Amino acid sequence: ALIVNVDKRRKKVFFSTRNIQNVISKKETLSKFFETIKVGDQLTGSVSGIKKFGVFVNVGDVEGLIHISELTWRRISHPSDVVQLGDEVTVSVLAIDNENSKLSLGMKQLTEDPWNSIDDNYEIGQVIDGKVVRLTDFGAFILITNDLEGLVHISEISVKRINNLADVLAVGDTVKAKIIKLTKHDQKIGLSLKHVDQDNQVLIDRLEAI
Repeated sequence: ALIVNVDKRRKKVFFSTRNIQNVISKKETLSKFFETIKVGDQLTGSVSGIKKFGVFVNVGDVEGLIHISELTWRRISHPSDVVQLGDEVTVSVLAIDNENSKLSLGMKQLTEDPWNSIDDNYEIGQVIDGKVVRLTDFGAFILITNDLEGLVHISEISVKRINNLADVLAVGDTVKAKIIKLTKHDQKIGLSLKHVDQDNQVLIDRLEAI
């Protein structure tokens, strides 16, 4: 039987046998699942929940949590910057709590930290292709790769003065940008759109209309 309620004041414990076989079967399934996995294993599952602190992934017999810091090597403000509900993902097992049947998972561990080889792949003056992923009052964040992004300050978008960034850029825009700052120790990339020939005609039209 299952304990369903404990009344300390009346010194009573309430039990139930409803669905007891299902509960026992589920515990046995979970126990077998945790016996077959180890830290470092790669699992495939689907995103079953998204919270501000992380992402829940259903890997079959159990649901694991990817903390927001373990999703990607780049800084993000919300997990939805990386995954969406229902996405199929591959994860790495970071920690196993057998007693509580909990899994800690990670995604960024499946790729190399791009900052380890940043000097080999990027340099100041280089023109890169990217996509606008976030707008702020002071500029736009440009996704360079899945794990790397840079910032275009509002003063580096056009030689003309821009009062409202949304008049020029929108999330999802593709851009060409020049690297004007690259600091490995604090993992920051500064970008500029000024004097860079663009392929995106919509963006060209917006810049000319300022």
